[in-house]
Amino acid sequence: MTNLDCVVLAAGASSRMGVWKLLLPWQGLTLLESVVAKVTSEGCRALVVVGSREAEVRRRLTGPGVVIVANPAWQTGLFSSVRRGAAQVTTDGFFVTLADLPPGRLPLFDGLLNVRKATPQNPRPRAFRSGSRAQPGHPVLFDAEVAAVLQGFDDNHTMRDVWAHLPPALWYEGPSLSQDFDVPADYPGGGRPLAVLVTGSPGSGKTEALGVLAQSLAARGVKFVGVRQPAVDRSAGGPAPGYDLEICGLAQAGRWPLARRHAFPEPTLTLGPYSFDPSLFARAAQAVREGLESGAEVFVLDEVGRLELDREQGLADALNQGLAATRVVPVVSVRADRREVLGARLESQGFGVVWLDLDRLAGGWQASVESLEAAVQVGLAARA
Repeated sequence: MTNLDCVVLAAGASSRMGVWKLLLPWQGLTLLESVVAKVTSEGCRALVVVGSREAEVRRRLTGPGVVIVANPAWQTGLFSSVRRGAAQVTTDGFFVTLADLPPGRLPLFDGLLNVRKATPQNPRPRAFRSGSRAQPGHPVLFDAEVAAVLQGFDDNHTMRDVWAHLPPALWYEGPSLSQDFDVPADYPGGGRPLAVLVTGSPGSGKTEALGVLAQSLAARGVKFVGVRQPAVDRSAGGPAPGYDLEICGLAQAGRWPLARRHAFPEPTLTLGPYSFDPSLFARAAQAVREGLESGAEVFVLDEVGRLELDREQGLADALNQGLAATRVVPVVSVRADRREVLGARLESQGFGVVWLDLDRLAGGWQASVESLEAAVQVGLAARA
């Protein structure tokens, strides 16, 4: 554990990405929340410097170990945020990292600290950098006195000016983070087509989130086909008495009884306490086919689980059609215990997979919609 402050630079507007990239899904959270969670898990106090979306960041980052630092001069450049964050440092050293660097499992913080501890005191570099001169990375570790040095420069300077002023930094030649997200083709990396998964426990709001997403797509004129499974009367709490099938977008829209806790007239399909009308699964597959043939750009499918992934039943035909379509962004909600199974399948089909976990996301399903909208927009732009 480091027990040092870490300045997290999150003030930019993401103009090249076309959406505010810190809201994009990453490992169950938004990119912003994922980076801050990594920083605090290393024992750091996260000094998150904000500018263009200050109110949004304050809503999403409310946990312990996080301090929001406002930078009214964020448009002057990145260095102004470094200065603002460093002014709040209270530890005997501090890290600086970018908020749009996907956090990995690499021992970056401890690695830099170990190099610092092993370096003789006199003379000792005042900065320790990860990566290499050819490919500098993050995080960067500074001695505490550098915080005061930074205040001696104004916002119109750059870190290049600071590096020229400081003694040469010592490079930590171990792993580093250097691949950030600047343009749609960077996300989720490698130029692969994007697939977006939504997961969470029963009742976490997966179906509601996809419903609002569908409304947003329709309002923006995005062509899509969607299949949802809204619960019937969950007001009493506990398991829903049943589920309906809802079709929307570029297909014959409608809503029909799909599953109930009592048996349907034969033939039926059962899973746990529920009996399903199998004819509606065929109707869903037909709707997806119609939507794709009509030029859908986005494919929305709700509540994939054991029927589809273990038994190749239920909405399996609809899922297979949607994933086989080219130039379509799939957004699929999946049971939490099948998320890794579906993710592995998508990756084997060449997708870059990102996901949101509504149980972990600050603000729950309501906060997920803007992240889903951003991911869809980036996915469409990358395929253009």
